Amino acid sequence: MKGGDFLNKKRKWLEYKRGELGLTQLEVSEMLGMKQPQYSRYETGESEPNAINKAKIARVLNFDINEWRRG
Repeated sequence: MKGGDFLNKKRKWLEYKRGELGLTQLEVSEMLGMKQPQYSRYETGESEPNAINKAKIARVLNFDINEWRRG
């Protein structure tokens, strides 16, 4: 799988999880204590969250952190 394909898959995966909860990027970013553009970069694959932010995102979007490895 090409790098761009992986990043596109990651973005869709996070966007889907957020959508299941009916949340906007702004709402999620506020729950995470970060600016919306930073969270957006995680969804688009422009940036990879560190372990702490992965755990926070998993908690806010209500999924098992181990899904990061499968996503």
